[in-house]
Amino acid sequence: MKHLFIYLLLMTRFAFAQQVFNPLGAEAAAMGGTALSNSGSFAIQNNVAGMVWTDKVEVSIYNEMRYRLINLSLSNANILVPFKRFHLGFGVNHFGYDLYNQQKFNVAIARKLNSQFSLGISMALFGVNISENSQAYTFMGDIGLQYKPTKNLNFGLSIFNPTQSKLSENNNVKVPTYARIGTSYYISEKLVLNAEFEKSLGLPEIYRSGFAYKIHPAFTLRAGASSNPFLLTFGAGVKWSKLKLDIAASYHQILGVTPHLSLIYVIAD
Repeated sequence: MKHLFIYLLLMTRFAFAQQVFNPLGAEAAAMGGTALSNSGSFAIQNNVAGMVWTDKVEVSIYNEMRYRLINLSLSNANILVPFKRFHLGFGVNHFGYDLYNQQKFNVAIARKLNSQFSLGISMALFGVNISENSQAYTFMGDIGLQYKPTKNLNFGLSIFNPTQSKLSENNNVKVPTYARIGTSYYISEKLVLNAEFEKSLGLPEIYRSGFAYKIHPAFTLRAGASSNPFLLTFGAGVKWSKLKLDIAASYHQILGVTPHLSLIYVIAD
């Protein structure tokens, strides 16, 4: 009965009313879900403008098991390829299990406008499958912007599904449309503070905050919190040569703990 209640609650919230696939990556999860100012391959999912600040080919994978329920697992894989004039990214996402699942396949492109501004766009195919009897797919997009006025201060903006795409022409169920704005402030080379605000059409605002402290060049501790629902988050990251491992956990006072794990690998310089 407890698992059935959790299942119905989460399906109601995550199916159409709330975005499923953002933010992604254990680094973001550990810092309250803040990711708008980040760079690298997870920017393909979180803010496409952040792809341009990495000049290496990079692949990443991510998994979370929401509230430790296997049927609510989310998986993601990305590849980022930098070119001289632009950066190109590809991402694949899957949430759910055989009787109910959501997928998103997206391609993203971004470029620097100058040394301070970057702009990116992403196009995605989003689908929902309910058993074998009901399937719906739609195309959607998102836009991202990053601004770095100083070396210690970054701003990020992302707008998801601005066209308010529907899952099917035969119904009025829309994919969530939301905007997120945030900032990162580097107090020092070791300590960074993040803060973000998100607003979805028809839903309450979400506030996110987090920090990361680099104890050693190869080891970082992180923590944060977010609202609606209220979550406490924490985690750590370790880096070896071209491989980076991040782990995190988010805690809901009723539903419990969600574990997060991600790997990033630099294929070539």
